[in-house]
Amino acid sequence: MPLPRTGDLFGRYRIDAQLGTGGMGVVHRAHDTELGRTVALKVMWPHLATDEGFRTRFLNEATTLAKVDSTHIVAIYDHGVHDDVLYITTQYVEGGDLGALLEQRGSLPRALAARVCAQIAGALHDAHRAGVVHRDVKPANVLLRSADSSDTTEPQAYLCDFGVAQTQWSRGLTMTGTVAGTWSWLAPERAQGSPGTPASDIYSLGCVLWACLNAGAAPYTGPDVEVAAAHLTEPIPQLPGDDPLTRRFNDLLDRSLAKHPKDRFRTAAAFRDQLLAVARAADQSGAATTTTAPRRRRGRLVAAVTAGALVLGGAGFGVQRLLAAEDEPTADPGRSSAGGADRRPLVTGDVDGDRLGDLMFDRDRPGRTSLETTMTSTADGFSRPRGRKASKGSVYLGDVDGDQRLDLVDITRLGKVQDRTNVPLSIKVRHGGSETTTHKVTVPNTGKYVWEMLGDFDGDGRDDIGLSTDRSPGVIELWVVPATDDGFGEPVSWARIRGLGKSVSNAMLPGDFDGDGKSDLAVERSYGSKVAKSGLLLIRSSGTAFGQPGPARVTPENTFTTGSVAPGDFDGDGTDELSLLVDTQGDQEVRVFRASGDRFDAGESWVVTPPGIVNGSFTDTVASDVDGNGRDDLVRLDRWNTEPWQIDVLISEGTNFAQPSHATAFDCAKTCEWYNGSIIGPFALQ
Repeated sequence: MPLPRTGDLFGRYRIDAQLGTGGMGVVHRAHDTELGRTVALKVMWPHLATDEGFRTRFLNEATTLAKVDSTHIVAIYDHGVHDDVLYITTQYVEGGDLGALLEQRGSLPRALAARVCAQIAGALHDAHRAGVVHRDVKPANVLLRSADSSDTTEPQAYLCDFGVAQTQWSRGLTMTGTVAGTWSWLAPERAQGSPGTPASDIYSLGCVLWACLNAGAAPYTGPDVEVAAAHLTEPIPQLPGDDPLTRRFNDLLDRSLAKHPKDRFRTAAAFRDQLLAVARAADQSGAATTTTAPRRRRGRLVAAVTAGALVLGGAGFGVQRLLAAEDEPTADPGRSSAGGADRRPLVTGDVDGDRLGDLMFDRDRPGRTSLETTMTSTADGFSRPRGRKASKGSVYLGDVDGDQRLDLVDITRLGKVQDRTNVPLSIKVRHGGSETTTHKVTVPNTGKYVWEMLGDFDGDGRDDIGLSTDRSPGVIELWVVPATDDGFGEPVSWARIRGLGKSVSNAMLPGDFDGDGKSDLAVERSYGSKVAKSGLLLIRSSGTAFGQPGPARVTPENTFTTGSVAPGDFDGDGTDELSLLVDTQGDQEVRVFRASGDRFDAGESWVVTPPGIVNGSFTDTVASDVDGNGRDDLVRLDRWNTEPWQIDVLISEGTNFAQPSHATAFDCAKTCEWYNGSIIGPFALQ
């Protein structure tokens, strides 16, 4: 029987208009005469309907997809066979698709681009939870309600056309031996024959983000074979500019378009959260402008692409892979792009480079060599501890060479302890790539105490060394030893501050608390002798100097602090916050403070833990993104006397922490004393 046309009655559906055609059939706008609503009716081409295998898969897939519940996925209403014609009816979204909008109007404002893509990421998250991989995420498959209206209301995005989707139980509605999807938006591993996965959908959405910022252009252009090769080998495209907002968008592109699936966002939900955080930052910066002069990467013809994995087939269109079965992956496409340009943002606490935050601490062993102990995250716990001989000096974690990998920085004060002028420091760096370099600098004036920390104080993408010294009674001098291409420059005095007491009594905590790309300092100052109240001071960096601290934010009455304070980006918005553990008459509360002008705000309660859960004699806390979702979590090392130390993790949920989970215990045998260890991080715990 021929396919129905405009004006026909197809079962209970009156066909009002043809909307378009595709590789699987024709789409109409139709009216459901029983339920009285407008629907999109898609009827399959006759040759597909007569293919029993396709017919069975189609009905099974439609049943599965109908169960996906998402506010940003076009809902499936009905499916079946009528007069030997396969059909499916879905929610009708009036307004057009994203591809057409970009072609007509050009790039979206950056905040809007991030929010639209966040909606699509939410749709993918819902689909992936239901076991469905889309495999063809592209602008044409994103419908925007009222996209053609002239008002400024944010459009609602709907992911549609799951025609080539696959579920965890089947391969989807494509023929064996072909690659589903559109080459301009296809992940590198898909070009090499690997099956569609949530990670490949995330890559495709990264391509859509690029298109939203670049007037609809795909990351790579050219004939199909060149585009497929470019996804495998060409550098990840970047937006021009080096302002903080542009860097954050480029970080999104780096993580979503990473060549290797393991280097991308772990889930679509993590991608969504980061998109929303960047959208908020764009709103706050007033960045309503669109991107201009993009650095587009044109795919280039590569001879013998990946050992001949790709050939051009069928009248110059439709690259087919030379594999017998779709679910048999070929060689790994490689972890980095051409020219080493695959720069990925650093994951907080990621020591081993697997995109999950880890834990490092040192441990004194009386009468024996001290150890640096590493326990790497497995996303649902920690690995067995690995120890190595501890350094002689003070050890910190930071990225001092700007390669997006954590380095271990060992700082040792040379000369006599009583020396207070022209004090030499030895700086030994174990770089993330295992290379070790040694440097020496001289601090002109230190006083009795020197305290170190690592932070990108000048905003050049490399962590510098900060020094806090007691130059004279009641005066603290803050120095910066800048990281350079050759190692480190000479110390430069950035500020002299009165009223903080001796530098050794005040924790100096680096973090980008105002979101300008430069590390500031938070200072914890104790007040009172009977009740250990804490005052939090903010010292902001201008990139060349530190300002004077603003007014102190004193913790609430009837609380005392445990000395456990840590900076981190706990809500994933790209700006650091400060967490503080306080005891509220037996309960332990974690409060999170944000910068507001020249001081910290009053703070929010993110979790209250009843007595008996955390019982260590002394607790160290550090931020580490243990699940790799872009929101820093809290890792606590609860140290006991004579008993194994307890390692707790408080997972960030964006607006609060989950209750601490006992991730593991560290059995330090006879050396379990609370004073025998501390966490290694970018600052010293005091």
